[in-house]
Amino acid sequence: MSKPVKDKILAVLGAALLGYYIGMSQFRTLIWDNLLLLLPPMNTRHLPLVYPGIITATVAALLGYFLYILLVEKKGCREHKKQFFGVLALLLITPVAIAGIFRLHSTYLVNRAESTIPTEIRISFQNPGESILFSRSDNSAVGLNKSISLDLKQRTAMGPLIKKMKLKIYEDIKEQVHQREATLWIDYDVDGDWYSRILAYGQGLFEEQPGGSRLAYYENKELETFMHQQIARAADLSSYHEAKLYHSGLVPGANDAPKLSKSDFRTLVETIRNSKPIKPATELETKFRNIFKNQVKPGDKDIYAIQLLRLVEPGKKNPNKRFESPKYTENFMVYSKDSDTLYFEGKYYSLNLDRLVNKYPNK
Repeated sequence: MSKPVKDKILAVLGAALLGYYIGMSQFRTLIWDNLLLLLPPMNTRHLPLVYPGIITATVAALLGYFLYILLVEKKGCREHKKQFFGVLALLLITPVAIAGIFRLHSTYLVNRAESTIPTEIRISFQNPGESILFSRSDNSAVGLNKSISLDLKQRTAMGPLIKKMKLKIYEDIKEQVHQREATLWIDYDVDGDWYSRILAYGQGLFEEQPGGSRLAYYENKELETFMHQQIARAADLSSYHEAKLYHSGLVPGANDAPKLSKSDFRTLVETIRNSKPIKPATELETKFRNIFKNQVKPGDKDIYAIQLLRLVEPGKKNPNKRFESPKYTENFMVYSKDSDTLYFEGKYYSLNLDRLVNKYPNK
């Protein structure tokens, strides 16, 4: 290979490397946002991020070649107009072609991932009364919340329903068009690679932010019905097999909260089933509202939380030999010892559970 040819190749490669660096740093956000506009409504959380660099590297390589033949080889535009026009045409065509490849590649990856059975589906809730925090110190707290994990049979049924959702709205939306009631956290495993999707649910619509400022709203009545069945099951006390007691004096933590005995748990469930909900006084409602809004402080000695647990899948090693933690469906109830009031699933019960909670010593 002659020296002029080597120099030309080095010049083009150097320009391409410089272009790739600029594309992945200075112009990455600008190019990426415009690439996302070319996509149909879809999950963009796991798309290949290398395309801005590929586009700028290609453009820089062509510019480097153009400048080399113009300034180094000193070829005139008139004498070599076909060569120059060929380079200019490639400068226009190549970015468009790469953008088209990006669209095809992205839709293929998303369809491939979402056609598999999810490895995990968890439903979490954000409404008042569906989470509570116990303060342990100024900088730490232990939280309990309502969340649903689905087993393999349920995931096998729900996965195709998620894929069959129909697009209803897809546009730039500054504000949510509906009140969120729950969030679906969906994980997939595609040949050892993690893929995830996040959907917010409310008023019959499933919301997703594909990219940029756009929001996509989907609907699927079968999926909505299936989800409401799971929510109803989470509100059923017979769904749970064990419970833990949390209190500001019990050093609340995931591992050290005392576990209720089976007989105590059965007694608690039967007591609630045999009781009727009450209409609480305004002061009592305000008290519980503040409990959910603020952390339970160490000085709040009359507040107890009973965490309800149902083991969905035991811990195991996945095909990648990484250990997966056990999956639980969780819920909780709150008991005020001073007022003999129990709160569960938006309902209040007048119950005296002192005999139960006093069996577990305070620190």
